[in-house]
Amino acid sequence: MSPNDLERERRRYALLWEGQQRGKRGRKPGLVLQELIQSAIMIADNHGLDAVTMNRLAQQFGSGVMTLYRYIPGKEELVDLMVEAVIGETGYPDPPPEGWRARLEVVARREWQMYGRHPWVLQVISTMRLPMGPNMTRDVEWKLRAVDDLSPDPEIRLGLVMLVSAFVQGAGLLLGVEKTAADRGEADLREWWEAREPEFGKRIEAVGSTSLTRLMSEMRNALDLNAWFEFGLQRTLDGIEAFASRTDSPSTAL
Repeated sequence: MSPNDLERERRRYALLWEGQQRGKRGRKPGLVLQELIQSAIMIADNHGLDAVTMNRLAQQFGSGVMTLYRYIPGKEELVDLMVEAVIGETGYPDPPPEGWRARLEVVARREWQMYGRHPWVLQVISTMRLPMGPNMTRDVEWKLRAVDDLSPDPEIRLGLVMLVSAFVQGAGLLLGVEKTAADRGEADLREWWEAREPEFGKRIEAVGSTSLTRLMSEMRNALDLNAWFEFGLQRTLDGIEAFASRTDSPSTAL
């Protein structure tokens, strides 16, 4: 990493951890960092992450773009702060529930609800290369402690947390698509399938797809993303329980 890149990363972390209460000069009344972050989150929630631009924020605040750069160096740093803010919207129970399974249920449902409110977060958070601010650090710490009972090995604990998070992120993609459709005034998932069932049903019967034919006839009662999420979560936790109960030590499984 070059000296310039190192300096940029230093500033990036400083902004995440220390914030910036005022511009270097000519601070406009009401133009504060938290207001910018919340406005950017609102734009992303309603129009997607690509719609968040410094020009759009400047127009919303009635200021010049260069004024915003006194608070935030650019969009990359702005997105860092947006993710940090939404992760900190809800806390974890204190004290935590008893048992690793109950704690991982808290982890998964909290993340699922976050994607329901802010689907754009999935575009950013599905990586191991995000700079971690205080909220994200506390989030990861709570998750790692949630599986303390399962292994003394920190790599095993991280792997288990990532397993649960990967499931939630995959399910969250479906949730994001449905939220976007709802925001556009489109039919919900059940209505969408019911409208296509007669035409599609004839075609799958023609190729002898009996399993899919039966599913189509019953699916109107099963198109519930929250129910799918809960089913998948419990099966994921069942797998972790089976892993934990193996005769060989979980601490040597990676």
